[in-house]
Amino acid sequence: MLDSAGDRSLTLLSAGPGAGKTVLLADWVRRGSAQVAWLNPTPADAEPRRFWRLLESALRVSHGVARGPSAPAPRGAGVDLIQTLFSQVPESAGRLVVIVDDAHVLTHPEVLAGLDGLIRGGQPGLRLILAARSDPLLPLHRYRLAGQMHELRAADLAMT
Repeated sequence: MLDSAGDRSLTLLSAGPGAGKTVLLADWVRRGSAQVAWLNPTPADAEPRRFWRLLESALRVSHGVARGPSAPAPRGAGVDLIQTLFSQVPESAGRLVVIVDDAHVLTHPEVLAGLDGLIRGGQPGLRLILAARSDPLLPLHRYRLAGQMHELRAADLAMT
C-alpha cells in the first residue's frame, strides 16, 4: 500500500499506539531503494525553529545536502526554509521521501502551516509520510478532495 501511494504528496498513516506504524515504515524503508529523511519529533520539537532544524538535519544526513552554515530560520518562514533546503538536494537524489513519525505532536500553527504549504504546493519530487496516533491538525479533507493524500488506518495494519 505504501508503494502504490508513491504518486501522492502525502501519505497519512494514522493508528493508535502499538498498531505497528513505525515497524511498517522501517520495514518499507529497509526493503525499498528510496532515500529517506526520517524525523521523530518530540513535543519540544513542535516549536517551529526546532522542527525546521530537525528536518534540515535529516535532509543533510539522508540526501547529502551540502554542509555549511544552516539556512536562516526567521519566525514564520518554515516554507521558505524548506524550499531552500530542497533546492540544495542533488538532482540525482530522485524523489524525496520525508517520514515524520509521531506527527501527532506537531501542533504549532506555524509548523502546520509550513507542512500544509508543502503538501498543497506540490514541491516537485517530495513525498511526505506522516505517521501519527491521531489525525494531525491539517486540512485533510482538502487533500482528499484534491487527490493529494493516501490514507492507511488501523484496519489496514490489522493482522488477519
